[in-house]
Amino acid sequence: MSRPESSGSLSSRGRNFDNFLGEVWIVSSNWLSNPENQRAGIDLLKAVVLSFRKADADAQWYASAFRKYGTDAGMQKAADSKIEGIRMILAQTVKAWPSDMHHRIEIYRELLPIYQEAGAISGNIDLDKVIDVTLVAQALRQLDHA
Repeated sequence: MSRPESSGSLSSRGRNFDNFLGEVWIVSSNWLSNPENQRAGIDLLKAVVLSFRKADADAQWYASAFRKYGTDAGMQKAADSKIEGIRMILAQTVKAWPSDMHHRIEIYRELLPIYQEAGAISGNIDLDKVIDVTLVAQALRQLDHA
C-alpha cells in the first residue's frame, strides 16, 4: 500500500511533476494475505481518504488538526489566517488531498524513472508485483456506498 501525496504540480531541479509519493506504507504479501490485516489496511486507507476530504473542505477541522498534531511548538498557537493560508496552498495549488487518493499504477510508472534517476530506487522493478492498488479501490467503494 502506498499513497500519492499530491496530484498538484511540484518542481524539482526545473522539472515539474504532477504526482509524487510523499509517504509509503510497506507490508509483505504474507502479511497482506491475512484477511484481518487486509481489513486493517482498508480501514487505514479509509481514514486517510476521509482526512483528505475534510482537510480539503473544512478550514476549521484542518486548523484544529494543524494545532493538535503539528510537530513544531509554534503550530499550536498559529493564527487562523496563517493556517488557512497554508491550507489553501495545499488544497488549491499543490492539491495535496485528492478525494480518491489518485492511487493508480500509472502514477508509479511515471515516477519510477525519476526515482531511479535520483538514486532512490535501483534495479529493475516489476511494479505490478510490488504495488497493490486494490485496497484503495475497496476503501473507496466502501466509503462511497456507506
